[in-house]
Amino acid sequence: MNEPSTERTPLAIAAEINRIKQETCKIMLTNALEIGKRLKEAKDLLPHGEWGKWLVESVSYSQRKANKLMQLYKEYGDKLFPDGAGEGRSNSPTWANLTYNQALLLLGIPEDEREEFILEQDVNNITIRELNRALKEQ
Repeated sequence: MNEPSTERTPLAIAAEINRIKQETCKIMLTNALEIGKRLKEAKDLLPHGEWGKWLVESVSYSQRKANKLMQLYKEYGDKLFPDGAGEGRSNSPTWANLTYNQALLLLGIPEDEREEFILEQDVNNITIRELNRALKEQ
């Protein structure tokens, strides 16, 4: 039996690549939140003064990197993991399609203004360059 041949075009390939890139950025954010959650847990368990040493020896993170990951978890964990388990993303359209890079950039917006900014700027449908421009104009 002859199967219909689907012609591969540069446009179709670009669409596939862009979809994979978007999925990868979402996975990166989910994993960054999971790491931030665990870093916070470890920090709370360590004796005072041992945090920096533990980071270097155990996970090879600088304090700056660890702080950024914990901040991502603090700011977005309950929005993207509403059940607290980290197993599913929020159904809210405001947060559901946020990528790692977008989440990092949006830390520059005060928390109480962030959701409105995301909706006004249609963050889920603009490029990182456009998001940077909108943030500078803010």
